[in-house]
Amino acid sequence: MLIFRLSGEVGWDITPADIESRLANASEDILVNIFSPGGNVFDGVEIHNMFKAYRGGKVTMVVGAEACSIATYIALAGDELHAYDNSAFMIHNASSGVWGDAKSMRQRADVLEMVNSLLIDRYVSKTQKPRDEIQAMMDVETYFFGQAIKDNGFADVIIESGTTAKSEDVISAAKDAVLECGKNCKLRPKKEMKGFIEALSADMIKNEFVDEANEILKRYE
Repeated sequence: MLIFRLSGEVGWDITPADIESRLANASEDILVNIFSPGGNVFDGVEIHNMFKAYRGGKVTMVVGAEACSIATYIALAGDELHAYDNSAFMIHNASSGVWGDAKSMRQRADVLEMVNSLLIDRYVSKTQKPRDEIQAMMDVETYFFGQAIKDNGFADVIIESGTTAKSEDVISAAKDAVLECGKNCKLRPKKEMKGFIEALSADMIKNEFVDEANEILKRYE
């Protein structure tokens, strides 16, 4: 069995390129251990699709201390999802920043709604819950702890950890990690944010914010 450990923020510590290279010559069952507060949603979707397309053997996903935000979408790419009785699992609406006029903001809102719909489709498929129930959970940023991950239909198996971790402590730590992830995503250097910054500046230039776009690009030189 091939074992993967996906630890850190999606899009930076956990990248599509790394997953692609590791899957390229794989031809056996895979166990994927996940410990992530989330990260870049599009990288997460790409990673999910890579695991979903794998035909070399069975793919078992395991939630370690936490799988939050887009990491939950990756976690649902396997044939089964296992979670520990002291794991945290969080779903919420996608979020993003935008600079530009009202048209640009409406366009970004459309993209976010599309992403949310994509996530909801997968969550509904896995849990068999009504779509509006999943949407309500995402609207308020819902955390699940241990057995609740399975009770709500996300996990297939709960693993006994042998610890006595308290729900409120684990969820508090997970919330802190998600908050830190959000802050970190705003501080990436240009080589890691290249695609995002260039897309943002191109959008701004298209909407005649040329000077502002050039100023942003200078900050990442």
